[in-house]
Amino acid sequence: MKWVWQVVVAVFLSQGWVLTNYLTTTQVIREDTKPLVLLAMVSCLIIQQVYVNKPKPKDRSAVEKQREIAQSCLNSLFFQYQAILVQLGNPAVANSVRVNLGLPTRDWIGLWFIKIYYYSCQRGQAYSNEELSLKWKRDVGAIGNAWRTKDITLFDSANEKYGAPANSMGERFRRVVGNVGSVVSVPIIGKSGKVIGVLSLDSTANIADTRFAEPEVVKLLQAYADTLQPVCFFDGVYQSMW
Repeated sequence: MKWVWQVVVAVFLSQGWVLTNYLTTTQVIREDTKPLVLLAMVSCLIIQQVYVNKPKPKDRSAVEKQREIAQSCLNSLFFQYQAILVQLGNPAVANSVRVNLGLPTRDWIGLWFIKIYYYSCQRGQAYSNEELSLKWKRDVGAIGNAWRTKDITLFDSANEKYGAPANSMGERFRRVVGNVGSVVSVPIIGKSGKVIGVLSLDSTANIADTRFAEPEVVKLLQAYADTLQPVCFFDGVYQSMW
């Protein structure tokens, strides 16, 4: 019933001119106070519309409810990537590769960033707590660049052509993920054209070995980016102060 109340309030406030005329005619308010009453009602309407249309991120419990589905999709992606490496003649490098899904997140201050919530990898290659706590802002790393540009972003520590994503990383990022040799990040774009997630592969090996730039790998990521849309949240995730 919440939406019904919102509609009733919006209709009531939008009829401010009619209402103030009626109140003036019935002498409930004076003519000289009419502009002030009308201004107050218009202000309330603006505030109400801002509230109705502002993003409403999901809390962490919603993320956990999606974990089983997300994990299954990421595991499937990882196995299919391994199959591609077998075809390309370099299956061993898969042992160093990890796949992750990051979601737009808003903190209690109101700042937005991408945070990794789901991942899949070989035993012994799991993301550290420090890695999972990183806040990837727009333009920071391959994840942040994919978020900003709404396009596939490649990073390679040994190839200047793909080195740009690391330029914006601060000291903490370099310390935590400085051993990452290559990354490919693909934005997950919702029906409205908004980025609702970023799907990535990363590895300590370089692109020459991981083959992240190969058309087969890129197409695989794009296909899973579409598959993972239902797992993402249109208004992102809310991260509380605690």
